[in-house]
Amino acid sequence: MVQEIDRKIAGVVCCQFLGFSVANEPHITEPYVEVQTLTTFFADVQKLRPPPCESQVRLLLDFLEPSCVVGDHGLSTLGMLNLLCSPGNALHCPTKREVFQDMTRPLAEYFISSSHNTYLEGNQLSSRSSVLCYVEVLRSGCRCVEVDVWDGQDGELVVKHGYTVTTEVLFEDVIQAIADHAFAVSQYPVIISIEQHCSAQQRLRQGQLLMEILGDRLLLPPWNEQSNEIDPELFEAVSPWSAQGKILVKSACGCCERCQRPLPGYDRCVAMPTRKLAPMEKSDLVVGET
Repeated sequence: MVQEIDRKIAGVVCCQFLGFSVANEPHITEPYVEVQTLTTFFADVQKLRPPPCESQVRLLLDFLEPSCVVGDHGLSTLGMLNLLCSPGNALHCPTKREVFQDMTRPLAEYFISSSHNTYLEGNQLSSRSSVLCYVEVLRSGCRCVEVDVWDGQDGELVVKHGYTVTTEVLFEDVIQAIADHAFAVSQYPVIISIEQHCSAQQRLRQGQLLMEILGDRLLLPPWNEQSNEIDPELFEAVSPWSAQGKILVKSACGCCERCQRPLPGYDRCVAMPTRKLAPMEKSDLVVGET
């Protein structure tokens, strides 16, 4: 049934969007794009130079799977869509598919493929939250995911969009999904951007879970054992190259935003500490200056 639906969609795309005249002879059960039509498409639409002849197009069909070809008549509509979506017909130049840029610069100098409210399947007010959303975006090449963490019942940390009717998922399940799929398609670092809404006790539990689940893959910040807090003077610039295979946590440190007291059990996990600017600091900012 699914294959039949795909064939119908393929026929609609070929006829209405690509403008093909799809042949459908009585003794052939499947519509197809004739070799002559396909040759014209390659020459006039895709602008192949030099333009291919019909014998070259037939040679191409010989290399395709039998399910894509309708005998000697031409290419099936489903096969046509498979051909258009194949890597060989990609918009980008094949030589640019592999990373060729300098990846040794600090992370702040790169555009990073990021996801906002990653856990949500739909809108931000009433949709479902799902761990599978993290799997999907990471396997699509995303390198920065967002996790909104809240205190849950019975000491369980939950991820949800606060003050809405969206559903929630367990923080532990989210971190496990990230650990399992972070480097499925790329070895460059993954950033977990945590929007923190938890009490000090629950933040300690977060730190414990991050350490246990991520293990050696968790990039730790430089630590001052005497003051028992992150040592900003020892921070070194992290590059995509140096942090390959590592997961970085971006989050506010301390037990709360008001007192900003260190919370070592959690702060040890935060390789990218952040904080909100105080009103006085905001007023001191001048537009155009950094």
